[in-house]
Amino acid sequence: MNKRKKESKEQKKDKEDSILKEKNESKKHQRIIKIVIIFSLVVVALILVAYFSVNAIRNYNYNNVKFETVQEGDLILYHTSIPVSYEGQVVPYNFYLRTNPRQLVKMNFEGVEDFALYKNAVINFEKDFNCEGDGIIAIANLVQLHQAIGINLITDENATCDEYSRYLYLYLREGNETEIIQTGKSCYDLVISDCKILPSTERIMLEIFSKYNEIIE
Repeated sequence: MNKRKKESKEQKKDKEDSILKEKNESKKHQRIIKIVIIFSLVVVALILVAYFSVNAIRNYNYNNVKFETVQEGDLILYHTSIPVSYEGQVVPYNFYLRTNPRQLVKMNFEGVEDFALYKNAVINFEKDFNCEGDGIIAIANLVQLHQAIGINLITDENATCDEYSRYLYLYLREGNETEIIQTGKSCYDLVISDCKILPSTERIMLEIFSKYNEIIE
């Protein structure tokens, strides 16, 4: 009888030990699963952060003007496009800036709140800004933009700021700081320091993009 009781107690203990072991194993598996899940969530979160960080670096939006950073060899460009009419269809007209638009918006632009587009525009110069070829690129892009959006460029070396605002007057001149200064309601000096003609012209282009997008919306 005692022997049976002893065996019964041992069986009961073995059973309890087995249950306890199973519980411990189950808890261990649950901990492993939790660790795997947490690790997976952390990896996914890091991937998402990296994706959005890279996307934020590559893309920039200024007043509904969207830019995408592209690389052509060693050259980093900032691409945007505007919709224009061509042969009865609306197509994107591409532009590639050399200056980061994030830096352009930091440039001093006196009278930016008054900036508007006109049917006619005049671009005049204090002197020939070659600037190791940058001057050619800068003026070509500025002229191209005006033509693309249907603004008539007036060629008149004697033209000055018009007090009646019949045209937009842009005057490129040298100065101590690269900036844009308003000299009349529709007149702006694009001041160029150390031959930084591209930032100066591209800053005004940025505002033209913005105003044009407002008009066509």
